[in-house]
Amino acid sequence: MSVTTFAPATYYAAVVQRLTETCPNYLQPIDVPQLYSNGGTPGGVQCGLCQHSMDIMSATVLDPQPEVC
Repeated sequence: MSVTTFAPATYYAAVVQRLTETCPNYLQPIDVPQLYSNGGTPGGVQCGLCQHSMDIMSATVLDPQPEVC
């Protein structure tokens, strides 16, 4: 199930992509296996080619959550 509201202190599996036509990754879905939501705000994902922020297209809560030491 994809989420639109992020819970604080929670890890998600996400799919991100760039929505800017000038980026080589334009509309290319990229899997992010662990995306952390700190205080209900997901961490940013940066494009490795154009160095700009990527847009989160979908996210699913990881179950079980990773253990943090």
